[in-house]
Amino acid sequence: MDLILLTYIAAAALILSLMGRRLPDVAVRNNFLSTLTIVHTMICLIISVIIIVFVPVPTFYFNRYLFVDSLVIYEVLIASGIFLLSACYARGYVRSLLEDGEIKPRELRLFYIAFNLLLPTVIFAFYCNNLALFWILLELTTVISAILIVTLNAKENILAALKYVFTASSAMLFSIIGLIILFAVTSRTMGAGTLNWDVLMKVAAGLPPQLFTMSFIFIFIGFAAKAGIVPFHMWLPQAHAKAPSVISVLLSAVLLNIGAYGILRMYAVAH
Repeated sequence: MDLILLTYIAAAALILSLMGRRLPDVAVRNNFLSTLTIVHTMICLIISVIIIVFVPVPTFYFNRYLFVDSLVIYEVLIASGIFLLSACYARGYVRSLLEDGEIKPRELRLFYIAFNLLLPTVIFAFYCNNLALFWILLELTTVISAILIVTLNAKENILAALKYVFTASSAMLFSIIGLIILFAVTSRTMGAGTLNWDVLMKVAAGLPPQLFTMSFIFIFIGFAAKAGIVPFHMWLPQAHAKAPSVISVLLSAVLLNIGAYGILRMYAVAH
């Protein structure tokens, strides 16, 4: 129920963001969209706290594709809190960008739509119990955060975003190969393939070590690129330097953390 409510809130926030284009005055539009974003992030944080208090762990949703455990609660709480602080800071920060001409008025709506879309994408990535779904959401965070980078009116931002997308997505192709190998290994071992974290934890001891190690290495490459781990960090310095300050915070404190979260989950299976 909590996850369904979160989906509804995210959809409502995006719809209201689209309505912001009807406001003729740029300052009024910015205040409207920033207030909407703050409310959206605040409600997501409240839902995270409610889950901590009332939802037993582990709890599974949607045919076990999504789940909540102690690590998920920890990660979602951090992400929601950082998004709320970033949304509050963005109110005045975006206003100053508009005044300095660093962001065009027509890009204002795109900025807030991408910001409000990134939050539920990140949260649902943490909720994933399925590696394939986790991979999809991980790729979506790359695309959405790249959009946020290019909202600034500078050619260097476009180049930084392209480098970010190309490097991270190229590395994530290795993860696809690893997922295919892992699914084939579990299929041969169990009779039915799976990419669910909870099932992988239970059958890890019976998986062929050589094939599992190969799949782990391929999956690690993609997740390490998202986490900015050397030597897969080539995109990171330029993207962080060129991104708006409020987005650079999200890249450092949230998006890198998703890659590290995936590695941690895979290490738990390997261990």
